[in-house]
Amino acid sequence: MAEWWEKSGETPPIELMSKFKAQAAAAAPENEDLSSAKGSGRGAIKLTSLLGALVKNKDRKKGHQDRFRAFCLRFLSYEIQFPDTSNTRYQSHTHAATEVIHHHDLYLDFLQDVADGKDKRKLNHMEQNIQKGLIDIPTLTELCVLSLYCQAISAPFTRQIRAPQSESQNALDLAPFYDRVIRHLHWP
Repeated sequence: MAEWWEKSGETPPIELMSKFKAQAAAAAPENEDLSSAKGSGRGAIKLTSLLGALVKNKDRKKGHQDRFRAFCLRFLSYEIQFPDTSNTRYQSHTHAATEVIHHHDLYLDFLQDVADGKDKRKLNHMEQNIQKGLIDIPTLTELCVLSLYCQAISAPFTRQIRAPQSESQNALDLAPFYDRVIRHLHWP
């Protein structure tokens, strides 16, 4: 997707720099290496990674997973199990994109609740990045594309290759199926 933004000339998703890179870029705005987003991350995957670190952190002492669980119970009457984006599980970011699009307002309200619960009523740098990503139209566009890809391509593909009838087959046996997927992806 990063290549598409560059080729199309459209405004890319907002930079979601780490605190260190943001401070360095602010201190030396004339330095192209520091002020560019190279390596800092932007877009849907960066946003879902940050959200995963905030609401489903693998370290129980970090993040707001307990607070998020209580927030969901209070406003939705059920818990949301945010996909585990900290691991390299297949489809975790596409499922996270679907989740963020589906409950978009809930995540914005949760961030406001986090800010309201602090003495200074301000979000920390990571929380501010998440908030910026959640209101950035190009980032939301990427989230929608990831979600649609998950629903139209990735999930049906996985269902097919993991089906009981495919259990005794290897990748070579599934070649006709892979060919159909490739033709579908190149559909005009």
